[in-house]
Amino acid sequence: NFLHWFFSGESIAEAAYEICQERGDKARWYSPTSPKLSKWEKLMSLNGTSLKEFRNIISSQDWKVRFINKNPILSSGRRADLPVFKIVRLIFSIFTRLPYTEELFTDRVCYILEKK
Repeated sequence: NFLHWFFSGESIAEAAYEICQERGDKARWYSPTSPKLSKWEKLMSLNGTSLKEFRNIISSQDWKVRFINKNPILSSGRRADLPVFKIVRLIFSIFTRLPYTEELFTDRVCYILEKK
């Protein structure tokens, strides 16, 4: 989950593409279509928008927030159900609610919005 701290988005995208190509048909359903990032991507499928920036967009565009779900890191992946990750995830969930740490500890965010 922290590869982007050590490698550029471009390097990660190229490596992921190569790995998927080596796996062949087994990886067809999740394989990127290109080793290059789209113009809007910072990492594959991630636009690089922070939660603060997203909230500013919502407030400036007259949206009403109906629902927010923030999953802490270690919430997804093959090992997410391991007991140790469940415990750590509970601790991390506290930090997803704090203004200065939410960006570091949040894995996925779901917003349901309604146009006012």
